[in-house]
Amino acid sequence: MILQRHLCRNEGSAPPSILLHFFPYNDQYIPAFPGRATQPKGQDSFSVHAKAVILATGGFPNNSDLVNEYLPYAVGARYIGIGGNKGDALAWAEEIGAQTVMLDADVSSFMAVNPNTGFPCSYNYEGNYYIDENGDLITADHSYNTGAMEVYKAIGNTKFYTIYPEQYVESQGMGEVFEGVVTSKTAVVCEGLDAVAAETGLANVKQTLLDEGCAEDDTYYVMRSISGIYGTYGGLSVDNEGRVQDENNEAIPGLYAAGEVIGSLQFQHSHYYDGGLGPAMCMGYVAGNTAAADIK
Repeated sequence: MILQRHLCRNEGSAPPSILLHFFPYNDQYIPAFPGRATQPKGQDSFSVHAKAVILATGGFPNNSDLVNEYLPYAVGARYIGIGGNKGDALAWAEEIGAQTVMLDADVSSFMAVNPNTGFPCSYNYEGNYYIDENGDLITADHSYNTGAMEVYKAIGNTKFYTIYPEQYVESQGMGEVFEGVVTSKTAVVCEGLDAVAAETGLANVKQTLLDEGCAEDDTYYVMRSISGIYGTYGGLSVDNEGRVQDENNEAIPGLYAAGEVIGSLQFQHSHYYDGGLGPAMCMGYVAGNTAAADIK
């Protein structure tokens, strides 16, 4: 962002061809669009003369107003992501006619985390058993993402237990990960289901896990948890080359996007796109090449 300010405000120098616009975690800057004014918060506005702008910002899980408007099942959920993700770019892009898609998607990214440290308690695939204060299974969905979302739908911000069998941990090659979980004091290691019942104080939990096919004498990781939101799937409509589209599905000249701000291409064009740095980098690469080709 320091580079952006220098390029935009250095009088007499040639304007940049492409401006990559992202949010630093302190939310100090407001996105810019070609030929429009931009304003660092608390400072005078200035014009951007770049021929192309690539929005590389997050979704809106950290914006309670947008969550309340579009995601009723997530109202009140604790935001557990990194800084930003407030959806500002969605509103600013809409001001110049950008089309948004799937803002009301019925799936968002949730995760079980430690209520005190925020350290993750739910992990990949199907190994998570979410147990309520009565020792009962909260949801049959054991995944770390949609399972944690179903937990929030069921009990909101109420605390619960995430229990992970060591047998599953080892089968997924996650032993070192869980060593860190234990070291951080996020998980307690319990030898057998009787120890799990003693640790949680839930007499019914042993039978619940036996009914789920868990082994009585396996080792278990027991984690006190809450469920929180960290990602959304709706966002700006883009074509397959990263150009932001207007309400007529026409490309807005000079405006491109990558990352969670574009929402999920899975919803838009039946191509798989999820949140995270890997897919964001791929779409950023595509959008960057498109912008470079378009301005030649």
